[in-house]
Amino acid sequence: MFNLLTHTFDSPVDGPRDAKRSATLSAALDGYLGSVRVPSRSDKVYKDECIFCFDNAESSEGLFVCLHAWRAMCRKHAELNSARTGHQLYMRIHTTKTLKEEEPPTDTPSTTVVVPTVIGPRYDYNTTTTIVTIPQGTELCSGDDPDMHTLVRRTVQAILESDSAARVEESMAWQEMRQECEHARNLQQIDNNVTIPSSGHHKCIKCDKDDNLWLNLQDGTILCGRMNFDGTGGNGHALEYYTETNKPLAVKMGTISADGGDVFCYVCDDMVLNPHLGLQLQHFGINMVNMEKKTEKTMAELELEQNMKHEWSMVTESGHDLVPLYGPGYTGMRNLGNSCYLASTMQLLFSIPEYASTFTPTKEAVFDYGSHVSDPVNDLNVQLNKLSYGLLSGAYSKPLPPTSEDTNGIRPSSFKTVVGRGHPEFSNSRQQDALEFFQYLLTISEKQTRATGSKNTDKDVPLEHLFRYQVEERLQCGATGKVRYSTTTDNILSLTLPLDQATNKEAVNIYLAKIQEGIAANTPYTEETLPSVRPSIPVEACLSAYLAPNEMANWISPATQTATTAIVSQRMLTFPPYLMVHTRRFYVGDDWTPQKLDVEVEMPEFLDLSTLRGCGGMQDGESSLPESKGTEPPAVVLDESVMSELASAGFGVNACKRAAFNTMGQGAVAAMEWVCGHLDDADLNDPFTLPGATGTLGIDL
Repeated sequence: MFNLLTHTFDSPVDGPRDAKRSATLSAALDGYLGSVRVPSRSDKVYKDECIFCFDNAESSEGLFVCLHAWRAMCRKHAELNSARTGHQLYMRIHTTKTLKEEEPPTDTPSTTVVVPTVIGPRYDYNTTTTIVTIPQGTELCSGDDPDMHTLVRRTVQAILESDSAARVEESMAWQEMRQECEHARNLQQIDNNVTIPSSGHHKCIKCDKDDNLWLNLQDGTILCGRMNFDGTGGNGHALEYYTETNKPLAVKMGTISADGGDVFCYVCDDMVLNPHLGLQLQHFGINMVNMEKKTEKTMAELELEQNMKHEWSMVTESGHDLVPLYGPGYTGMRNLGNSCYLASTMQLLFSIPEYASTFTPTKEAVFDYGSHVSDPVNDLNVQLNKLSYGLLSGAYSKPLPPTSEDTNGIRPSSFKTVVGRGHPEFSNSRQQDALEFFQYLLTISEKQTRATGSKNTDKDVPLEHLFRYQVEERLQCGATGKVRYSTTTDNILSLTLPLDQATNKEAVNIYLAKIQEGIAANTPYTEETLPSVRPSIPVEACLSAYLAPNEMANWISPATQTATTAIVSQRMLTFPPYLMVHTRRFYVGDDWTPQKLDVEVEMPEFLDLSTLRGCGGMQDGESSLPESKGTEPPAVVLDESVMSELASAGFGVNACKRAAFNTMGQGAVAAMEWVCGHLDDADLNDPFTLPGATGTLGIDL
């Protein structure tokens, strides 16, 4: 435990300033001014959460923002940082909250329109700032003390007024993939002598709303935006105006700055890029270049804020409350909005002792990693160690008071930003595939482990071998019966879901019949009136489907040099310490469109995998297939009928080629299933090159 901060100077009372007190305070600050720096508009300021752990301003001792590096730290990490860097002056930010009292019901009839509101806690927040020295723990003055040295006051003001770097990075991930639309490119502005003053009180011309205002870029009309689901926002007059006038382009006034602004196109019904915004605003006397700071949150920032507020206070499963667990290893991860793929993957990995043991979940260990890099906020190894502390220490998994409406857990926002940086999919906030993220994370984690020399402490197993195993493939010639064995390496066992092996077919059919009856009677059922019944498939049936041999047609046998069939089967030659299993939930519908299976897979507590074991090469009585004749391998010919079938279903050329190559000789249905199973692959539509080829395939579809 740390000693509480000691107070050196009382806050000045109202009235004339005390010259003696001012001089004494200035003298107390003089010794620290050499390390104080004022952040500029382009500098990054981290002030929401400790950069080395998940403490925030609401933690018991609050946050301590270094007045030299503008990075927030908890008390412990601030002390470690002070000892290493010599920076001793910090701004403490501390927030306390109290639950609001419910307003008593009124018997007075109301004619007010009721709008939906966000269900959740209602708190009063009180945030205080103070200037403190670390490690002494001395509180010098409040953050708004008028007797502060000018340099300290300017630094504190700049930190408080700056956009949080962490929030900026998160909101950038929430930015929609905006495209320039033709309406922005070809906008014809009306010469109506409308001038919008840069200062003054702007309001919607149809109501009294003075926020969430949108400027029509065609004629300069100012109107309010749409109402949000919680009743905030506007009254929708900008949309009404478009319906009446067909003038589609508007910019949110509070977001206009030298960097641009939020532009919405009502024809495209989307946020769009507008490279001509500066010129179009000049038409109304607005000089965008001179507008240094936006005054309202962007649409991406608002979306991020709503997702942060959307926390559930109760966890349920099949209508039953779950009993929460607390302590090390039982820490939840809050949803950042479409981040469940990341949370599930990281919870799984950190539940594995060999993976978790590569990190030391203590505050000192995380700081030690961070102290050896120039930018710990953006270092993957530091963020992985920070996450390990958050999940494994138990510091953020403690029982809450019975009256609390809070939820335990950590927000892995900094980790998500760093791990996804530079990746075309994981750098945004769309929902992603957990399998793809697992493999991506494993790859970069292996590189990071090798670079830093981290070792497992529980078992002598290299990290990259925790999930890796060898696959033995057996290929048998249909004409001669001769065989060939080959081995490959994998880290995922991918299983199909055989619906015909469901154990509750009758219950599923009854459920589907009732659904159709409700539709026919125009009284559709809801989940409450008719709970869903999903097909339930034993995992043993999935394993049997994996073991079943596949027949490959039009295969050129090296034994006969003629086309025949080949029988291909596969087994596991080695078993990893942990077997990662993936279920292929995509399939081809009757209309040849990708569908996703909504099924349950029955998993027993103990599972015998001995049937998966390979035989280890040639067996007694088997004859080996000869090697292909000639020095050049036979030319690969992709089935054009298969690719045409896929193209007619709407898939891209390169996706069709990949599917045809990876399911060669198995027909259009197998190729369609392959595409459906790889829809989340980032390179699915990249130019396709055959292994060993020098260029892309030039097949026309």
